[in-house]
Amino acid sequence: MYMRTISYLISFLLLAACTGTPSKAPLTLWYDKPAQNWDEALPIGNGRAGAMVFGGVEKEQLQLNENTLYSGEPSVVFKDVKITPEMFDKVVGLMKAGKYKTASDLVCKNWLGRLHQYYQPFGDLHIQNNKPGDAAGYKRALNISDAVATTVYKQNGVKYEREVFASHPDNVIVMHLKSDTPNGIDISLDFTSPHPTALQKGTNDRLILHGQAPGYVERRTFEQIEQWGDQYKHPELYDANGKRKFDKRMLYGDEIDGKLIGIDPKTNKLKLSRKVLLPKPEGYVERERRPREDRPDRGERRERRDRPGRKEE
Repeated sequence: MYMRTISYLISFLLLAACTGTPSKAPLTLWYDKPAQNWDEALPIGNGRAGAMVFGGVEKEQLQLNENTLYSGEPSVVFKDVKITPEMFDKVVGLMKAGKYKTASDLVCKNWLGRLHQYYQPFGDLHIQNNKPGDAAGYKRALNISDAVATTVYKQNGVKYEREVFASHPDNVIVMHLKSDTPNGIDISLDFTSPHPTALQKGTNDRLILHGQAPGYVERRTFEQIEQWGDQYKHPELYDANGKRKFDKRMLYGDEIDGKLIGIDPKTNKLKLSRKVLLPKPEGYVERERRPREDRPDRGERRERRDRPGRKEE
């Protein structure tokens, strides 16, 4: 009886092993209406660039981001932070003595810098559908398994489909527009951006958005900075007497001592408001330049090259 039970069990396990495992449906988020705001849009990205896809019918909207688009530059880092062994011992002594308020004030004044700069939005790509008519059978979805966002609907009996995905190897965001009838697609493209430096330019085969991120953005409010007495940490916003220089916390171009690029109103082109000095490569040794009057003229240099016995390199 025992051996028969073991035989039945082995046969059952073999039968189960030979039976094909049912394939799982792809993990998908889907909705029956377009997104009304950023929180409802569907995300796609490749680790560097990303987009939030709204899935509109009359107008599709892609909110775009890129991971190097930050405000500021390295020179805006606050470096006057005093963390010394003597200061450390003093703070520890105050805490042991129960003088927490004094220790906290000392830490805030001498140990803390300021918040880093802001990650910035790139802009929005709007795709206007120029075909009139109500949509039916609408569905938008994000296939999480394939990282592809799709929008499907019918308009005037014509089926439309949009696919959006981000390719990491090719470093691009791709939108594929499809229609089941010839000449079914009639669209217009337009860029918008929250940055006043943004400038859109169209050519025969492309639409280009130029712009510049802010030179400085402050995360904290004026009230917080002034309550803590931290005006000296923000010379972009305050003068030497701690008085506000601006009534806003986002600065561009000449507002930030001309560090960054602005728009030339005469040409509508980007311009540098001051010369930008790039850091020298590691290991770079600058050669000493002789005064012009000490340099040999061209004839003398030519004579030196023609001297007998000069080795050619």
